[in-house]
Amino acid sequence: MVVKNYLYNLMNQLVTILLPIITIPYISRILGPDGLGKYSLTSAYAQYFVLFGMIGLSMYCSREVAYIKDDENNLSKTFWELNFLRFITMGISIILYILFCTYVINTQSKVVSSIQIFILLSSLFDISWLFTGLENFKKVSIRNTVVKVIGTCLVFTLVKNESQVWLYALILGGTQFIGQVIMWFDIPSYIKFVLPKRDALIRHLSFSIKLFIPQIAINIYTMLDKVMLGNLVNEAEVGMYDNSQRIIKIAITIVTTLASVTIPKMANLYRNGQTNEFTKNVYKSFSFVSFLAFPMAFGLIGICRNFIPWFYGSGFEGIEPMFYFGSWLMITLAWSSIVGNQILISVKRDKQFTIAVTIGAVINIIFNFILIKKLGGFGTTISSVIAEFTGMFIMVYFVRDIVNVKQLFKPVPKYFISAFIMFLVVFNIGKIVNQTIVGTLIQVTVGILSYISIMFIIKDENLFYIINFVKNKIELKFTKKELV
Repeated sequence: MVVKNYLYNLMNQLVTILLPIITIPYISRILGPDGLGKYSLTSAYAQYFVLFGMIGLSMYCSREVAYIKDDENNLSKTFWELNFLRFITMGISIILYILFCTYVINTQSKVVSSIQIFILLSSLFDISWLFTGLENFKKVSIRNTVVKVIGTCLVFTLVKNESQVWLYALILGGTQFIGQVIMWFDIPSYIKFVLPKRDALIRHLSFSIKLFIPQIAINIYTMLDKVMLGNLVNEAEVGMYDNSQRIIKIAITIVTTLASVTIPKMANLYRNGQTNEFTKNVYKSFSFVSFLAFPMAFGLIGICRNFIPWFYGSGFEGIEPMFYFGSWLMITLAWSSIVGNQILISVKRDKQFTIAVTIGAVINIIFNFILIKKLGGFGTTISSVIAEFTGMFIMVYFVRDIVNVKQLFKPVPKYFISAFIMFLVVFNIGKIVNQTIVGTLIQVTVGILSYISIMFIIKDENLFYIINFVKNKIELKFTKKELV
């Protein structure tokens, strides 16, 4: 079940990030760094209103569903309580955003900023937390994939010149909104209507606020960087920084999706006192994300010199250093997804999680003020990496009574060394091949084969787990065909 949910949720997350990335080679040439920077900056402002409208409910909702998913009546009651609360808080945030767009945003960005209201409307109708808590991802993933593919086709078909940033924002925001609304069609299968009581709303609000501070801190990493860059440097620098982060995020998604789908299971294990099974799953998960994160980080560093020219086109020359340093985010975010989400959030150690991410956020802001004016987007990247590693190691310190830290990091050296060997191979091939899509594909293919070969030689358990999983699926398929 966990593997199936991982694959479905991974598909959903990858589609969310990958399809916009597929459009980048086209859209970066049409809109340029300035146009992409304007989109990223206005999107960041809208995300802040989502953050304050959600007041910690993003994390809180799925965890609450995970605890009561087997009780149908309690599930329906909790669902409507949480939704009414979300409608109230997000409704207030939407009104404030409209006032912000009307009276604060400058004339040049007013149209694009107004269109970004779809980001807030998407959060208002978002019920993906229900399916996360129920560990049911199939229908949501498939429907969202279809909607987002349509959106990508619209980008290629309709966005034709640099003045159409508004249209690009409308297509991305509109398809995101439709994708959220579509999920409501599955509600009658799981939920009955129950009118919420005021006391229940107040109780949920008080608990969700405890998760609000870490949410603010986490979003400082992802959004304040762009706002500071836009105000201290320029929108073009925002465009380059945001696009380097998008590529890094797709690789991170492959890894961190594991933590998001296992939170409900881990919460149940801990609640039922199955501590041995809980820690066993933590060690496996940490080993697996390390198995994936190290080759992705070193691989991106190895290919970026050949990848950037054909992918982005002219005007993005300054993005290369952001990839070199930003790739390390894949490793720290992979580890944080396990130590923070799978352990601290699952066992309700919200206070310790808050302390870790808040310290990281403060460090991020301090280094941003020091580095942004001198180094622009590269300075922002350095700040993010330092802050994320700091927050992650603080989380590790807080879980030392739950897991054996030495055992947790035991598999890391072999993945670091293996990935570094793979990097040397990929980087040197980059000196031979052309700076084209074919050249990059050659680098990626050789890199994957190199890493898998090393893992096969050392008999890595994660590799053999994947091989056995695929093998069993193929055998099962052929068995079913023979029975038919």
